[in-house]
Amino acid sequence: MRLKQIGRFQVGKELGSGNQGTVYLCHDSQLERQVAIKLLDKVLQDAAFRDEARTMSKLQHPNIVSIYEAGEHQGTPFLVFEYAQGKLLSDHIRGDPLELPLALKIFEGLLDGMSQAHRSGIVHRDLKPSNIIIGEDKQPKIMDFGIARLLSEAKGPDKQLIGTPRYLAPEYIQAGEVGPQADVFAMGLILDEMLTGMPVFSGQSQQIVIDAILKLEPKPPSQFNSAVDEKLDRFILKSLEKDPALRYSDAQEMRDAFKQIFKSAEAEPASDVEVSGTVDFLLRRMKRKSDFPALSQSVRSINAMSDVSDRSVNQMAGVIVKDFALTNKILKVVNSAYYGRFSGHIGTVSRAVVVLGTQAIRSLAASLIFFDHIENKQQADYLRELVSSALFRATLAQNVADEIDQQEAEEYFLTGLLSDLGKVLVAFYLPEESKEIERLIEVEKKEPVSVQHTVLGVSFETIGIEIAKQWNFPKPLTDSLKSWQGDHSPVNRTEKRRLVSLFADEAMKVIVENGSDDKAALDSLTKKYSKSLKLGSKKVAKLTKQSVEDFQELAEAIATDVSSSFVKKLKDGQETPAKGGAKKREKTATITQDGLDNTQILDEATQTLDEKSVEQAVHSDEDTEALLMDGLQEVTGMLVGDHSVSEIFNVVLETMYRAVGFKRVILALLNPKQGEMVGRLGFGDSADEFTRAFHFSTKYRVDVFHGAMKNAVDVYIADATDKKIQGDIPDWYKKISKAGSFLIFPIVVNKRAVGLIYADHAKPHGLAIDKKRLNLLKSLRNQIVLAVKS
Repeated sequence: MRLKQIGRFQVGKELGSGNQGTVYLCHDSQLERQVAIKLLDKVLQDAAFRDEARTMSKLQHPNIVSIYEAGEHQGTPFLVFEYAQGKLLSDHIRGDPLELPLALKIFEGLLDGMSQAHRSGIVHRDLKPSNIIIGEDKQPKIMDFGIARLLSEAKGPDKQLIGTPRYLAPEYIQAGEVGPQADVFAMGLILDEMLTGMPVFSGQSQQIVIDAILKLEPKPPSQFNSAVDEKLDRFILKSLEKDPALRYSDAQEMRDAFKQIFKSAEAEPASDVEVSGTVDFLLRRMKRKSDFPALSQSVRSINAMSDVSDRSVNQMAGVIVKDFALTNKILKVVNSAYYGRFSGHIGTVSRAVVVLGTQAIRSLAASLIFFDHIENKQQADYLRELVSSALFRATLAQNVADEIDQQEAEEYFLTGLLSDLGKVLVAFYLPEESKEIERLIEVEKKEPVSVQHTVLGVSFETIGIEIAKQWNFPKPLTDSLKSWQGDHSPVNRTEKRRLVSLFADEAMKVIVENGSDDKAALDSLTKKYSKSLKLGSKKVAKLTKQSVEDFQELAEAIATDVSSSFVKKLKDGQETPAKGGAKKREKTATITQDGLDNTQILDEATQTLDEKSVEQAVHSDEDTEALLMDGLQEVTGMLVGDHSVSEIFNVVLETMYRAVGFKRVILALLNPKQGEMVGRLGFGDSADEFTRAFHFSTKYRVDVFHGAMKNAVDVYIADATDKKIQGDIPDWYKKISKAGSFLIFPIVVNKRAVGLIYADHAKPHGLAIDKKRLNLLKSLRNQIVLAVKS
C-alpha cells in the first residue's frame, strides 16, 4: 500500500532508497515547504536517536543538507531534511572524469562542509558520490548525516559495519574505529573518482572490495588523467593511507592542505617540512628513469605488504619474482656466509620469505637499491663510497640493536641505511649541485644544512624522508630518519633509532679516521653515549670489530662494487677490495629449435621438439635445468620436513615460473561443494587477478581442460590462436586469457583430478621446453601430488 502521510507531512514521490532507509519528497503543510524525509529501517532504532538528531540539526552550512527535525511514524524513526534540488555527484561522474576546475570546485565545497561538521564533533561515516548533490551553481551539498555518530558519545568501536563498502576506511573495516580520518579517507576516494571517472576500489563482491581496501595500494590519479599534477597526486594518496595516523587528521587540516596547493604564487615560500620543488623534481626524474632506483617499485610493493600480518608468502614472493634482478640478488644474499646461520641451500624466494621473514626481505631490497646501477654515473666513486658507508652504518646499527632492542633490529638497520638517502639521490641525479655543496662545506667551511638550503632549497634530510614515504616505508621508520636532537636519553623507539643511527655514524668516522684498534678514540665515543645507550667500552669495541666483519660479508653478498677505498679505511690502510661474488654468466641465452611437439597430449611418444621458432628465453638451457633441479631438490627436502602444503605449492609454482619463462603459472584446486576447479595462487603477470578469474565447472565438457583431467594427461597448446584448436578451448577461458600458448598439468590423486597447474606464454610457440625440461616440470607437479596425499 502506498504511504500517504508521515506525521503532519504529506508524502509525495519516492526519491530513493538505501541500506539505511527510504527517502520521500514530502510537503510540510504547517510551514508550506517541500522537505525530504528519510524513513529509517527499524534495525537502526537507537535510544539516543532524538538527542543525536537534535545536535545534528544545529549543523548549519551552505554545503550541508540541513536536518529540520526527527520523529517516529508507527514506531519507525524518521528524519526531516532540507529538500535540495540538483543532480547527484554519482550521476555527474557516470564513468567519465569531471573537468579539473569543476572537480576542484566541488571538492572545495565538500571540504568546507565537512570541516564544519568535524569542528562540531560529528563524523558522516557514509560519504560517497551518491550522498552529494550538485546544484545549478555547481556547489555541492552533503546529504545524509542521519547515521553519523557524535564523537563525544562514542563508546567503543562499531561491532557491525555501517556504510558503503567501497568507501570504508581500513581502520573501520578492521576494528570498527570511527573518527574524522575515516571521512578523510572517503573524501580522498571521492576526489580521485571525480578525476578518473572510476572508483579507486572495485570488485564483483563486497569481500573483494574490502580486501582491496585493506591490501592494495591506490595508483596516482595522474596515471589516468594527465591534468592531475604531482602535488594533487600526493594530496590524494596521503588521504588514502592505510594507517590513519599518516592521513590528514580531519577535514580542516585537509582543507588547509588543499588550499596550500592552489594558493597564489605570491604566497610565502615552502618551508623545509613541506615537499619542496627539489623533491618534486627528483620524484619526476625517478618516475621517468628506471636506472636508479631500478628496484624502487618492488620496494614500494614489498613495504606495502610487509606490515600486514595476513599477507601470504605467495603474495610477497610474487612481487619479488617479477623483478628478475631482485630475485637473483636476494637468493644470492640468503645463501651467503652472512646468513650462514640458516642451514641448507635456499633456491626459491618463497622459501627465503619463510626463513628470513618479511622484515629482513624488506631490509635486503632496500640495501640492493643502493648498489644498483651506479657504476656508469658521473660520480661513481663518490656514490660507491656513500652507499658503502650507508651499508656499514646500517650493519653497526643493527648490531647495537641486537644488544639494546633485538626485537626491532631490522628497523635499526633500515634507519642507518636510509639516513643518507637524500644525499645519495642528490649525488645521483644532481651531480653538479652535489659537488657545489661539498665544495662549500669543505673549502669555505660552511654549515652543511645551511649550504643544502642555499643550493637546493631543502635539506638532504627532508629529501630522504619524502622519498622514503614514496617507497611506502612506514611512518615510525620515516620519523626515525630525522636527526637526533639533544643530549637526553631516548624516550621511545623512534628516538632510540635516531640515536643509534647517529652513534653508528660517529663510530664509523672514528674507525675510518683512526682505525678500529684505536682504543682512546673508541673510549671517548663510548663515554659520550654510555648513559643513553648503556654500552661499555668493551662492548663498543666488540660491536665495531664485529660490524667490520659483518659488513665485509654482507657487502660481498650484495654487490661487487663496494668502495675499495672505504674498505681500506676500515681495515687500517690495508686495501682489501670486497671479494667478487659468482661471476655472471656471459653465455648468451640462445634457443635452438627446442620446444614441444605441436600436439595436445604430451606422452612419451609425442615429446619431440617444436620445429617452429620460439621467443628467446630468459635463461640458458643450463640455467633453466639448474633452476628446475634446485626447486625439485628443495621441494623434496620440504616433503620430509615440517612444512605446510601451501609452502610446497609456492615453491613448486615459483620454480616453474622463474625457470621456464612463463607469463603466468597458476594452481587450481577442486572445490567439491561448488563443483568447480578454482584458482588458488599464482605467479606472474597480473597473477592475482587472473587467479581469481580462473574457475570452471567440473561437469564434463569436450575441451582441453576437461580432457586433460579426465584422461590424466599433460596437454600443450602450442598455438591457442589456431582455428583448429579454438573449438577445443572453452569460452570461459577465452574471456580471461589472450595467451598464445599454454600448458596444463593435471593433479590426479587416486584416479581423481583434484587440481591442475596451468602455465602460459604470451606468444604462440613461445615455450622452449624439451623432453628433459618437461620431465623436470612433471616431477615438480608430482611433488604437489605427494603433498596432497600426505
